[in-house]
Amino acid sequence: VSLSALTKNLPVIAVNPAYGADIRGCRVLLIDDVMTTGATANAAARALLTAGAAQVDVLVLALVTDAAPQA
Repeated sequence: VSLSALTKNLPVIAVNPAYGADIRGCRVLLIDDVMTTGATANAAARALLTAGAAQVDVLVLALVTDAAPQA
């Protein structure tokens, strides 16, 4: 079995269990400078919600709407 097969369903971002009590029940605001696909913000929000955050909001300063290179 390959390593990629073993890890493909593991989260890419996780909350350190030592901070679980600090997050549990809290509203969390993630701030990102530039969002392209939203995959990182989504993974971070999922990790925080899994750790017990009551709500996660994301504030983005710039959104890439078309990541295709210009010719």
